[in-house]
Amino acid sequence: MGARTLDNPRDRMVTILVAPLMSCGARLPVYTLLIGAFFTEQWAGTVLFGIYMFGILLAIVLAMIFRKFVFPGETEPFIMEMPEYHMPTLKGVLIHMWERAVLYFKKAGTFILAASIVVWFITSYPKEVPYTQDYDALRTQTETTFTAATAELLAPLGLQAVADSAELAAVKERIETLAAEHAEAAAAAEEEDNAVERESLARTFTAFGREYPLALQAAANDNPILYPVALQYYGLERERAAALADIERAEKADALAGSYAGRFGRFVEPVIRPLGFDWKIGVSLVAALTAKEVLVSSLGTIYSLEADEEDDSALRDRIAADEAFDPLVAISLMIFVLLYCPCLAVLAVMRRETNSYRWPAFVFAYCTGLAWLCSFVVYQGGRLLGF
Repeated sequence: MGARTLDNPRDRMVTILVAPLMSCGARLPVYTLLIGAFFTEQWAGTVLFGIYMFGILLAIVLAMIFRKFVFPGETEPFIMEMPEYHMPTLKGVLIHMWERAVLYFKKAGTFILAASIVVWFITSYPKEVPYTQDYDALRTQTETTFTAATAELLAPLGLQAVADSAELAAVKERIETLAAEHAEAAAAAEEEDNAVERESLARTFTAFGREYPLALQAAANDNPILYPVALQYYGLERERAAALADIERAEKADALAGSYAGRFGRFVEPVIRPLGFDWKIGVSLVAALTAKEVLVSSLGTIYSLEADEEDDSALRDRIAADEAFDPLVAISLMIFVLLYCPCLAVLAVMRRETNSYRWPAFVFAYCTGLAWLCSFVVYQGGRLLGF
């Protein structure tokens, strides 16, 4: 719509064609999510600046190409009279804030909400899907193994359960408290990027064929006799929890793969796999055609369905822990989001401003093709260079 200020129709069309390459506010949530997940604070600003500059430079190059080959002709000078600047008033600021807030809530309550509901539905249904394994049998086997191992451990003490001995239960509780404190300290050190603290907390010791944080040795002072039994019991519990969590994740991944979204994602995955994207990213990219920020909510829906019920970690942490993601995939995805076809609202306005369906279709095709090509070069080039 801003191209209306241009008198030359050729300049106006070139501006309309390259404007979608500019990073808009809707793309920023995608950038911040991926940059926060894979890049340190020292690199975050540089990566974000690089993405913005890449879009600007590409738009300049394409504008020159379009102007020379698609819309040839003499250029005209562009002169715009700038208004006189004044200090903003409190009333003006509040009115502007209110207008922008209303626009956001309208967008969040329509495009984003509708897209999120659709993504939730296609990732949740059908409920009856074919599983690759008998997960109930795996859970039963895990519980049986745990019960047999703990019975063998407690039998020499004449106990059937840890709760039968108050002293043993106290030592076990002490070990669990130390483990929780250690995990909390490790998370704080990671958040503060404290290398010395991380190295200190990473020290471990091996006992009974298992590896434990060094901090758990403090519980040995409480009861040196029962400490080995409590430590082994804690290790067995941890192994059971990890095994059940793996089974739960595998079952949810199977269900997600058999959903409508999984089937569609598998269908388009061969096209986007050379860019480093898996089917989950493919589903989110399609959903983001309505509005670019929908990609974040779509990934949030998919990863929430995949996550454990007790796993309340942020979407950023879940993406960072996904083996399908790495910094190179993140950069490839940001470039694709920057370049691929603008959202439906932009295409609708473009149709109105050009009075033609041909130019919105052209923008859809050339932006998506350009996005695929640039992401392909970045991802495959990065892999060849060893990244």
